[in-house]
Amino acid sequence: MFLSLSQLDQAEALIVQTKGNLHNKNFLSDVAEQFGLALGRDNGLRNADNDKKLSQVTSEVHDLSQVFTGGVYDILADIFLLERNLGVAGEDEALTLVNCAQYVFRLLLRAIQAAPATNATFADVVNKMLAIAAADGNRSPTATQSATSLPRARW
Repeated sequence: MFLSLSQLDQAEALIVQTKGNLHNKNFLSDVAEQFGLALGRDNGLRNADNDKKLSQVTSEVHDLSQVFTGGVYDILADIFLLERNLGVAGEDEALTLVNCAQYVFRLLLRAIQAAPATNATFADVVNKMLAIAAADGNRSPTATQSATSLPRARW
């Protein structure tokens, strides 16, 4: 997801495909699309744009990762929407999306580094993401609120 959005042409294609709403069906949220189609699924092996909660999945690591991936994708989509709405008229939406993806990627890495060194859970990482986003100060208050409120409902 982050690798794709580090490329301006991929960000432009995503905006065109979704009309700027990352919750519309798109190539980015369908993980391993070709494998999913080969298995007879409508989308990829996994859909990053999901609303799964821990209570809806097993303790198997791939099931758990769906919850985590969905939360991170929602944060990206919401921050992009807010930054896009706060943006200057004529500002390049694709560049805004690239910048939002870079921020969320760095936020995730910083949270992983700040999480406990042993026996860390997805919840530990999410809670660190929330704390770091709130402390950053360089994001809009609305974007930080989105990043801090959305994932809590999943855990």
